[in-house]
Amino acid sequence: MRIELNGPGLNKNSVIDDFTLIYGNRRYDLNLLNEAELIINASILMPGQIRLNISGQIVTLCFGVSQKNEGQKALDYLQTIIENRKREQEKYQRERDNELKLYGKHINNIPKEHATGELLYEMSVENGAGVGLTRATAIKHFDLIALNLVDDEEVIFTFIGYYNWDTQNKLTNNCAFAITNKRIIIAQNKLIGDFSQSISLDRINDVSIKNGLIIGVITIDTAKEIFQVGANKAIIQNIYHQIQLVIEKAKQLKSEQQTQHVIVKNDNQLNSEKNVVLQLKEMKELLDLGILTPEEFEKKKKELLNL
Repeated sequence: MRIELNGPGLNKNSVIDDFTLIYGNRRYDLNLLNEAELIINASILMPGQIRLNISGQIVTLCFGVSQKNEGQKALDYLQTIIENRKREQEKYQRERDNELKLYGKHINNIPKEHATGELLYEMSVENGAGVGLTRATAIKHFDLIALNLVDDEEVIFTFIGYYNWDTQNKLTNNCAFAITNKRIIIAQNKLIGDFSQSISLDRINDVSIKNGLIIGVITIDTAKEIFQVGANKAIIQNIYHQIQLVIEKAKQLKSEQQTQHVIVKNDNQLNSEKNVVLQLKEMKELLDLGILTPEEFEKKKKELLNL
């Protein structure tokens, strides 16, 4: 589906191309669309306006009276995206509720396409690691994590803790944390400017843990820096265990990929050698038939054998 809306006057043009919105020189992922509402209908005096909420960002699409039908078409399409997303999310939520009933816990990770701040917060509560923030504030923090997930990324474990906990000054605020199959993500929603950071699992050199009277601290040593994660002593061991698990799985996956690469490389080399033998055999037949001269045969043979 492609819909183009020309913003009258100084208003920006916009293009809806399947699940991508091109608004001026910016691009938005419509899979993150929460709301689409017609706030002004197009007339001779006023351009039409459709207000969108894309993961908390407000974008207003404008169109002239000559594009009134296109504006309605865009609105209908955007609302269909929202409805489909809600249905998928509700279906996914039912599946997770069934897991809870059958096994007493959720057994599956949360993939990017189903991740929301609310689901990630609920995961932290289920992990016993959702304390330290109000529900509304925590969801805002986890919304940032959901927004930063990439393709093929799955959230394995979430918790609320202190980023770069200073055991001396303790000058830090609670952040949302997510351990995924690719990295550790830290996020904090602020009144002015949001904070988010991620640490790729393959950059982590060492992880250690130290328990205090109330707060436990995990120290993570990466290729570029050392940072600390503080959390309640009751849950810090579980967080440490989850970090160790995902690092080990990441190393195992990398080793398997390297092994597969070597196998493919060896297969390719073997096929190449077989191909050279066949070509030499064919040229020898041409030599015997008198089609190739001995000089031509020797020249071709040296080329094939890289002599």
